[in-house]
Amino acid sequence: MPDTAVFDIETYRPDWQVPRTRREGFDPERNTIITVGFFDGEEASISPTIEDLKDERKPVQFFLDGLEKLTDSVLVGYNILRFDIPYLVHKSKLTGEDLSISRFKPLDLYWVFPYWLHNTPNGAQFFRNASHLGNLWSFENIVKHILKEESNPFTNKDIFRLWEMRKFCDIEKHLKLDLLHTYSFFNSSVVQEALDDILNRKFDGSRCKHLCPFRQPLQKTPESAYCYCTLRCEIMSDESEMPAIDVIDQPLPERDASWIPSCLT
Repeated sequence: MPDTAVFDIETYRPDWQVPRTRREGFDPERNTIITVGFFDGEEASISPTIEDLKDERKPVQFFLDGLEKLTDSVLVGYNILRFDIPYLVHKSKLTGEDLSISRFKPLDLYWVFPYWLHNTPNGAQFFRNASHLGNLWSFENIVKHILKEESNPFTNKDIFRLWEMRKFCDIEKHLKLDLLHTYSFFNSSVVQEALDDILNRKFDGSRCKHLCPFRQPLQKTPESAYCYCTLRCEIMSDESEMPAIDVIDQPLPERDASWIPSCLT
């Protein structure tokens, strides 16, 4: 696999205490990117948290500058196809740049984890023993029960409060810890077992456009196969644009043993 770098963003919404639907809570028009971070396995690079929401261009430009240095890298994250990447594609226009998803070469661990749960012996055993824990896809649960590490003490709503309290250093510490946890998860036996299992199966790329298991949650975008195909370092679509908002309302793959990629026979 090519070089990898973990990335993550933190956002703030002024009306965060007002109940919103999932779409409204996601909306890039309401939320502001306040800081962005990268981690390449050696050093975390984090943009200073903006103190004025009108300065959102600064963290976005920080990301774009970092992206230039990571041209040949796969960008890894957790839930990046449903949150971070659509945000950055949308917000890149603040800098006068029309960012294309093809610049990312993304690998979203949010989809690799359920593959491990339902298609590997170790994953299936974990699923049977840990299903009582609730939302197994919660990154907090992954940190606690897979990595066996202390989870991040702050939640997303805590970030909103920290920003309003002007505790910007705490926000950056939170972001750094998330980056470190994501990098640890990427290098864990869980993810490596899932990737190895995928790569060792027969792969019929001609079927992925319509049958890729990642197409269901991203069926409104032509980039739906990116997550799976970048496991093999293959970009299967020539399209370059990804809608910034439409990806969030699709159903998640079913959590049962029948969830097996159609192109793996």
